[in-house]
Amino acid sequence: MIEKFDQAVGDLKTALTLKQELHEETSSQVSSAHYMLALALEYCTSDAARKEAVTEVEHAIASFEGRIAKMSADAPAHKDETQMLEELKLKLSELQAPKSDVTSELVKNVFSGEGAALKESVIQAMQSSNDLSSLVRKKEKKRPASAHTQDTTTAKKAKVEDVTDEESK
Repeated sequence: MIEKFDQAVGDLKTALTLKQELHEETSSQVSSAHYMLALALEYCTSDAARKEAVTEVEHAIASFEGRIAKMSADAPAHKDETQMLEELKLKLSELQAPKSDVTSELVKNVFSGEGAALKESVIQAMQSSNDLSSLVRKKEKKRPASAHTQDTTTAKKAKVEDVTDEESK
């Protein structure tokens, strides 16, 4: 599969422009479009695209904050919107961190004390797993036609020919 993030960026920019024309800036449609564009920009290879992704996430955050400000605190959607806003802020901090630092931080976590818990859970999973190799059937190999089967086929043909020769006499 070929990834075409550059093409996706162009398509998402067009979609964002259309949604901004149809909806107000605090609409969930607009904030979603900003976020989707940010995701596509994140996977583009240029540093300019990454900076633009940061800008788009900031726009999405502003859209969420505007929507949250309009709704009452006891509204059913308020909690979900607030949670999504926190996730967007986390995404913004990830995008603002240098690319290599994010990867090295993940590697540090795996091999540090936090990674020890991961390692222990993997070991437990391996120990509690069932060995199913005894249930796997092996495919039988096809045997080539042996000389014995060819001889019996020839013998049967000879008997049939002998019987037909005797009947014709």
